[in-house]
Amino acid sequence: TTFITSESLNEDAIRSEGSVGRKLPYTDIELRPLDRDAGEDAAEALQVFARTPFMANGYLQADGTISDPRGPDGFLATGDLGVWDDAGNLVLAGRSRDIIKKGGMLVSLRELEVVAEALQGVDEAAAIPVPHDFYGESTVLFVRLRDDGEASEEEAMAALEGHLEANLSKHKLPDAINLIAELPKTASGKIMKTVLASNFLDPSNR
Repeated sequence: TTFITSESLNEDAIRSEGSVGRKLPYTDIELRPLDRDAGEDAAEALQVFARTPFMANGYLQADGTISDPRGPDGFLATGDLGVWDDAGNLVLAGRSRDIIKKGGMLVSLRELEVVAEALQGVDEAAAIPVPHDFYGESTVLFVRLRDDGEASEEEAMAALEGHLEANLSKHKLPDAINLIAELPKTASGKIMKTVLASNFLDPSNR
């Protein structure tokens, strides 16, 4: 798409946390619900669509054809989730792949992680999507506890379960919580959720 937003120097006073600036003049940006039929939670999951005259025509395929990911209106689903702040800045809130549809209701994996990490005693959390026989999709939460020795694993698990139940709607609660000594990460420090999913879904990998 090339650049679609920009910030100028000395604009700190009008920036929101997580904002990436205001829309550039040549760019059209629309925020659309991730799923128009997902109920009230859909308003919280607005996907960023962009259209620009400088956008690439698509992706070159092995047979020499071009695969164009744009819709009929020329807009590209960027995969980002965002909102506009009061100053007209685009504030990014995550990626659409971090949203699952559980029994017709949208669930944010990042929200689950943030709520878990807000509990004292939790150092890191990572949520992954997993298949579910009834809901179609659900979540499993992996948690690394702080190494302070103030509570046993049983006490920490009980506190975490109570904390999640108090701060999340029932449909957003994970199917399972797994305590883990270390979360697998790339060299740059990004959690490798594919490894977590592989190990959870295939016990032979554990």
